[in-house]
Amino acid sequence: MKIKIANNNEEIQEIVKIHINAFPNFFLTSLGSDLLFELYRSFLETENSGIYIAKIDSKVVGFLAFTEKSTPIYYNILKKHFFSFSLKLFKKFLKNPFSFFKLLYKFKKKLSLKKEEKRTLLKKIRIESIAVEPNYFNKKIGKELIDFLKKNIDFEKFDLIELETDAKNNEKTNYFYQKNEFIKVEEITVDGNRVMNIYHYYGGKK
Repeated sequence: MKIKIANNNEEIQEIVKIHINAFPNFFLTSLGSDLLFELYRSFLETENSGIYIAKIDSKVVGFLAFTEKSTPIYYNILKKHFFSFSLKLFKKFLKNPFSFFKLLYKFKKKLSLKKEEKRTLLKKIRIESIAVEPNYFNKKIGKELIDFLKKNIDFEKFDLIELETDAKNNEKTNYFYQKNEFIKVEEITVDGNRVMNIYHYYGGKK
């Protein structure tokens, strides 16, 4: 297995396929592959952001998307890909008006997001998404991706790695992060009733 930074559209397309297979019931998945492509491409174009991919026999089998702050990811989409993004949004509206308006709400929320700054003054890298192709479960690919991120973060510049995941009906995922030395530091409620656990990894600082 080889882990590297994603750097082309073909790899982003493979990342999108893995996302759809790994998260079939998530809202982002309901947006379809075109809008997911816009989102993941933006990670490659934003400072202090990126996507690590795991490859076996030249096939992408897992990925980890990270960023210093999520808001610039969305600004980048509007700045660099406004017309293509708008066209895809219009198609989404024609196909599913409810999903369209829900996406606009979430997009606006991300652009005005201040909780990252309010929660802590520490500099951090956030894991925004991590997934493994279902056919490659139980091969420690997720652990290898996280270990690769840990090794490549400058902990002189950044204080910690942060991630959030569902607190309810999500025991395996929470255990996975705890097993990989992430410490639960907070529990928050988003979108009215969705409870999320916040985890930190301090790179040996604590």
